[in-house]
Amino acid sequence: MLLGMNKEHKVVVIAPIEGTPAYNANIHPGDEIIEVDTKPVKGQSLDQVVKQIRGPINTKVNITFVQL
Repeated sequence: MLLGMNKEHKVVVIAPIEGTPAYNANIHPGDEIIEVDTKPVKGQSLDQVVKQIRGPINTKVNITFVQL
């Protein structure tokens, strides 16, 4: 999924990528990421959040979204 930072400095989905878990989970553009592995992302940079989401290869990451 492609991510970005909105005007309110919140991490949001720009576009889910077809065939990915986010796409299959019905994530939409504009949905906000609020937690990665139960840790709030508020106040973090986009790069910090992306690193947490990527994690080590072959590991699962739980992401909490607020859907629009």
